[in-house]
Amino acid sequence: MKKLFIKIIIKLLVMLTGENFVIVENKNRSFTIVCQEVERFYMMPLETIISKTRKRLVVEKRQMLQILAVEHTELNKSEIGMLTNKDHCAVIHAQKTMKDLMSIDKRLAEDYSIISKKIKRRITKLNEKNIK
Repeated sequence: MKKLFIKIIIKLLVMLTGENFVIVENKNRSFTIVCQEVERFYMMPLETIISKTRKRLVVEKRQMLQILAVEHTELNKSEIGMLTNKDHCAVIHAQKTMKDLMSIDKRLAEDYSIISKKIKRRITKLNEKNIK
């Protein structure tokens, strides 16, 4: 299931950008978890979240995905930007914007906290499996 999800992400990125990507599975495993949790929490398909739309409803979810990816993965901002159909500047902007919004919008801060806990739990389980 996870490999299928990664293949879908790669196909989407190739389709949206016309570029080919080399994905290192271990490095992106945590990114896949972040994507799955954001997708599941907001009940919005990943294709919509990483689309080029500028609708606030979608942009907020994309920025949430980006800041969670910065926190929970070993990917740099350029790689996260590429995987979310943006550039590193958009990821930096997302960090600043979401920090400001979360100080005002408690619902958004709560969403961040809930998703972050779920991601931490899954990554911890994954790491425990790899150690055994």
